Amino acid sequence: MKIKLPLTIVRKMRDEVEEEIAKALQYIQDYNEAGIDLDSILIRLEMLEDQFIVLKEAIQDANKQKHADKNTNNYYIYKLFNINNRIRFFQNLNIDNNDNAYFIDTEINDIIKSLEEEKSKIKTKLTNFNRDTKIKVEIDDDLKLASKKLYTEDK
Repeated sequence: MKIKLPLTIVRKMRDEVEEEIAKALQYIQDYNEAGIDLDSILIRLEMLEDQFIVLKEAIQDANKQKHADKNTNNYYIYKLFNINNRIRFFQNLNIDNNDNAYFIDTEINDIIKSLEEEKSKIKTKLTNFNRDTKIKVEIDDDLKLASKKLYTEDK
């Protein structure tokens, strides 16, 4: 069934499908030598993997959409990743209050504060985008995912 859902719900579904794939693989590993027929688990695993790909592609397509400032959601996702790396870098920068250090404690604290503010703005932008953006996605009802209640309520 093809349905239009908020990106937040599609992301939750993707996470659930990923967990279900891990459970199926673990089940196969645990019961491989128990003389149990695992064909139904293998079929479910394949269905889950197909659903995972569909969900990932839908999310990727949605993230190509542009915000009012003409930047894509992907841009902000990558920007957030880079900001987090810079915050970690400056938090771990060795300065030992050396007179030769280019950066001093107060400057580093200001830089980190500025980066944290930028990070907060981007996270808000991403949260709003994920909540407000609706995308069409094919859902395999035969998988009987727990997250179904999320999208049956949202219709």
